[in-house]
Amino acid sequence: DQENNAIVAFQDERTGTLQVVAYKITPTGSSAWGNGIVLQDSTSDGLSPRITTTASNDVIIAWNASLGSSKWVAYAKLSAAGQLQWIKRIWNNQKYSRGVMLPAGTSGFQMLYVQETGNFPGVTCTMYLQRFDSSGTAQWSVPVQVSTKTISFFFFPEIISDGQDGIYIAFNTGHPSNPMMNDVYAQHVDSAGVTWSATGTECANSATEHKTVGGFTTNTAGTELYVALQVLNSSQSNSGISLQRLDAAGNNLLGANAMTLRPISASYYLPVGIVDEQNGVMIAYVLGGFGAQTIHGLKTDYSGLAMWGYDPAISAALSNKDDVSCGPYMNGQSVLVWFDDRIGDGIYTQNISTNGTFGPNVGLEEQTMIQ
Repeated sequence: DQENNAIVAFQDERTGTLQVVAYKITPTGSSAWGNGIVLQDSTSDGLSPRITTTASNDVIIAWNASLGSSKWVAYAKLSAAGQLQWIKRIWNNQKYSRGVMLPAGTSGFQMLYVQETGNFPGVTCTMYLQRFDSSGTAQWSVPVQVSTKTISFFFFPEIISDGQDGIYIAFNTGHPSNPMMNDVYAQHVDSAGVTWSATGTECANSATEHKTVGGFTTNTAGTELYVALQVLNSSQSNSGISLQRLDAAGNNLLGANAMTLRPISASYYLPVGIVDEQNGVMIAYVLGGFGAQTIHGLKTDYSGLAMWGYDPAISAALSNKDDVSCGPYMNGQSVLVWFDDRIGDGIYTQNISTNGTFGPNVGLEEQTMIQ
């Protein structure tokens, strides 16, 4: 939040049903909200909570709520002291899910959410964006359709700020001329709800390769967007890494088919994050197959030209890696956190500096959580 506390929310069965519980953890590790605040909209189940904090330090939490055949996005406001201010819904006899938010203005927020039509497996998922004031009231008469392109039932969209009260997004969708191939589009929605175009910009136009989002970030000014792409052969058995750079108008600057950084190969590259390091971008990626994965980094300038002579191994241990989180660039470094099964199941972390080195080296400390 605005005071350096960690706001955490998760689905919990402490009462016997799935509910969302929120905590505030202080920098010293104590819980400012006691044993958590339970959030529930009527008697519905609560799944997949997402969080933002407003500029005025209120906490907004949205989650997937469902009851019977109904499905909606519930969202609640908590004060900094943990007092529930209100709970509201995005629901008008349609099915909605996957709300994700950013702050907007001095006390409001903006939310991207997904409208689902049809029945599984033939569900059509369309993304919308709406701005809300501090009372949770929608500020646009109609929400903005982020793209006429749709996403899959299994894709959870993410958004990042453009620094000017607007948002960027890169998302997986179908290729316009070959819907059987996965494709990646990027979109910008400014503070007035204006988009680059109805669809957004296709990041790489090959109709013979699958593409998926491997992370996206902006430059410091928010005027350019950088998208890391996993590019796969038609059978999705081999993969590589490409990079696309888009300007403020949504134009591709690294070619219509993006710039190849690591060609498709049996080594199987999986980009998991991209960080702007102010003189270029660092892409973290997982390499290898089941049970023998490692994590590496590569760095290029904004034109895609290599800045390191090799790809340093962030984690050279051969094991399964999952849920890799690549933190922002701060203090001359980025920090990665991931799940690793090298010794049972554990969480590991490593920093990597702007020149590709590591350190300081520290020992591992096991923290036992007492409930």
